[in-house]
Amino acid sequence: MIDFERYFLNEQQFFLNGVSYKTNQGIEQLSEYKLKCTDSITVDLDIQNGIRIIFTRALNFEPEGLFVLEVSYGALLSFNPDTKNEVDWKHINLAEEVRNSEGFIMHNIISKVALLIAEITAAGAQVPIITPPNMTRQ
Repeated sequence: MIDFERYFLNEQQFFLNGVSYKTNQGIEQLSEYKLKCTDSITVDLDIQNGIRIIFTRALNFEPEGLFVLEVSYGALLSFNPDTKNEVDWKHINLAEEVRNSEGFIMHNIISKVALLIAEITAAGAQVPIITPPNMTRQ
């Protein structure tokens, strides 16, 4: 497991990567729906500078329900110049390493995504949907 605190600087840049919200007008309203929450993570490596993490949480319903919502949030991490060459970054599954180290950076990102989802789902005078503060495993 990668020690992110050793290999990356403490200064992280967070950013909203995107929001997609599509309402499904005109569908038959049912009395019961199953809410699906799907998480994904991608990590892009810039071997000179660091990594770019994008976490995406998608919500939809089974059967097709009121809306489909996807929120993506990201972070840029810069390598610590003193330690970055200790690891062969090209041969590491960075997405899996980041996923397994939720406490380092992911807790912050996932919390921001969960808050945005609650705000968006509450905007129409509905009860907000509060999603888990950790990654869903699928």
